[in-house]
Amino acid sequence: MFLLTNLFFNKTGNQSLYETINGYSKHFEVYFISTADLKDTYYYSTEEISKKMPDINFFFPKIKIYDFSKNILNRMKNKERIQQRNETSDLYPISLQKTGLLINQEIKIKNIFAFYYRNYKLYMKAKELIKRGIKPDFICAYEIGGVIPALKIKKEFPNIKIFSKFQGTVLGSVLENISEKKVSNTFKLDIKAMKKIKHFDGAIMTNDGTNGDKVLEYFKAKKVLFLPNGIATDFANEVQQRNYRKDRIPENKDTIKLYTLSRIIPWKRVHLSVEIINTLVNVFKNKKFELNIYGKADDVYLLYINNLIKKYSLENFIKIHGPVEYEKVAKIHYDNDILLSLYTTTNATNPVYEAIYIRNIVITLRDNNLKNILKSNPFVVYFENEVEEETISKQIVEYLKNFSLRGYYINYFKKMELLIVVFLQD
Repeated sequence: MFLLTNLFFNKTGNQSLYETINGYSKHFEVYFISTADLKDTYYYSTEEISKKMPDINFFFPKIKIYDFSKNILNRMKNKERIQQRNETSDLYPISLQKTGLLINQEIKIKNIFAFYYRNYKLYMKAKELIKRGIKPDFICAYEIGGVIPALKIKKEFPNIKIFSKFQGTVLGSVLENISEKKVSNTFKLDIKAMKKIKHFDGAIMTNDGTNGDKVLEYFKAKKVLFLPNGIATDFANEVQQRNYRKDRIPENKDTIKLYTLSRIIPWKRVHLSVEIINTLVNVFKNKKFELNIYGKADDVYLLYINNLIKKYSLENFIKIHGPVEYEKVAKIHYDNDILLSLYTTTNATNPVYEAIYIRNIVITLRDNNLKNILKSNPFVVYFENEVEEETISKQIVEYLKNFSLRGYYINYFKKMELLIVVFLQD
């Protein structure tokens, strides 16, 4: 199997790619072909990942032209960031004013150039390997960057089966308005890739709450495999080996640790967590709460959050930790108490499942995708989503202001004891 992608294995984000390759390697000889920028500290080094996955064949097409252009474009991007930071008001960032949509990248000439150049290099590397006698039975186009090169290979070698694999989709939130010019321009690359999916032999989409099934249906994908999202194997192993699962009633303690664990970007609404702490601490004078914020941040949005913290004088109650390597995620969940997941579009996410697995409490918003996956779960507390942000934070504050962590777990374990008794009696 060839896997074509613009991505690599990251240290601080979700582990879907890693889990996917691990799964494929049990059944196929995998040739991993990527145009990812391996100098990016966001990724593992090839040496690190080769130790984790010794049976995978890695290939990285040379992208010297792209590297040269990227240096120029990065300088342009830095100028844009400085200008944007200067134009940003102290308390409300431009990125929040613009949109609440899920956007992977802005459609600019530099991004379009990079996208198609990477596509071309993936295609050429795959074709080179085939000419060397390494002809795959299957090609997996991982995310939109692999779609065009996979299809080009299919046209030249019709006997090769091709399928797509998506972690989710940004198009779910705009599907009803996808024909509008503004929407089609904003999501140009994603739409172009999805239009080609009907020519693939199959499509796999992770159910992360982004309505991927509806998107694949809209673009007339053939055989569709729609998979629930889940936690990484390494995470589960770490929890079991370190005994991180909370299987007893906690002792009384002075502090309840709220936390967010995600990229710090506008549509994930980390700022609402700051608003919640502000009301608890400064209005209700309840100083037993603290907030830990983990994740890689958008510069402008992070500036907004820091300004909020200063405005409310919450420096002693909120700590921003920055990006977190995935190996440390299990301990972060274990060291904290209540996960706040208040995303605008979906909350069916890996951190939510991880927190529940450890038996942390999750405060989140009503989400049909999440409820369909979890069914009824004693560690999830839902609040209404289709209301103003101020209303969301007020509802959560009302719930937390007299909250007893110990009381919550006492109630849970009593219910478990009753269920066991009923089960044994039956």
